[in-house]
Amino acid sequence: FCSVLVDKGSEGVRILNCEISGWGPTTVGAPNAAICLGNYPHEVTIERCFIHSPRGRAQSWRYSHPYGPQAVRLQEPYSLVIRWCDFVGCDSRRFDDVVKCDGNDGYHSGLNRNSDVCGCFLFGANDDCIELDGGQQNVRFFGNRCEEALMGVSIQCNMTSPSYVFDNAFTGLGT
Repeated sequence: FCSVLVDKGSEGVRILNCEISGWGPTTVGAPNAAICLGNYPHEVTIERCFIHSPRGRAQSWRYSHPYGPQAVRLQEPYSLVIRWCDFVGCDSRRFDDVVKCDGNDGYHSGLNRNSDVCGCFLFGANDDCIELDGGQQNVRFFGNRCEEALMGVSIQCNMTSPSYVFDNAFTGLGT
C-alpha cells in the first residue's frame, strides 16, 4: 500500500508540498508507506511534505520487531534529497520506522549514495526515526529533529562510507 509510488529506475522526480494522511490498511503491523521509492530511483527530491496520521499502526517490540506504516520507504536510491518535511506519528498511530530502507546490509541498500536529509521533523516510531543503513556513500543527515522513537538514526552496516550525521536534535529516545 502506497499513496505515492515512484517506480523502478525513475529519475528526476520532485514530490513537493504534499500532505498525505489516512493511507494504508487499518490492520496492526501491516507494512505500508505514504511514499514508496522503488529499486534504484535517482535524483528524487521530497520537499516540504507533511505526512501524518496513517490508518494503521506498528505493533510494539513486545511481540517482535515492529512492522507497520512508514512515512517514506526506500529501495536502493541514490542522489535522494529529503528536506524541510514533517513526518508525524502519534501515540495511537506510531510508525514502524519513520523513514525505512529495505535491505539494511548491502552495498546498494539504505540511502546508498549522494543523498541528503535535512531540516526535517521525524516523530513517533516504534523502531528508528530513520535508517541510513547499507551503502552510505556520501550520505548526510543534518539539521533534523527526531522525537519519540526507540532510536534516532540507524547507521549500521556502513558498507562504503563516508556518512555524516551532525547538527541534529534527538529527544524522547527509547520509547
